[in-house]
Amino acid sequence: PLVIAKVNELATQHGFRVYFVITTPQTYYEEPVAMRSATYDGMLPILQAQPGFISTRFEAPSSGEEVRDEYFADPARDPNPIGFRHFNEAGYAEFARMIADRLLADGALDD
Repeated sequence: PLVIAKVNELATQHGFRVYFVITTPQTYYEEPVAMRSATYDGMLPILQAQPGFISTRFEAPSSGEEVRDEYFADPARDPNPIGFRHFNEAGYAEFARMIADRLLADGALDD
């Protein structure tokens, strides 16, 4: 919270807007709930309270696939166990779209 306050103070002093994004780890979409990240769960409410927070939590895809299959790399591309894999191309594209949508809605890219 102290770092967030300092960044917000600098933004006010120098006339820029701060956005906060936290990547929802693959563990969030998995069962059991015990797999979820304590770091993510602890940081999320702090960041959500900021006006510049951008939610990047994936919703279930319209294809009916699981989030882990639609947006995260398969084991052939990422040998990490399920819950700890990186985004695939669709995941990075969706992540970027969510951020871009917010920036466009705020007019942050108008200049």
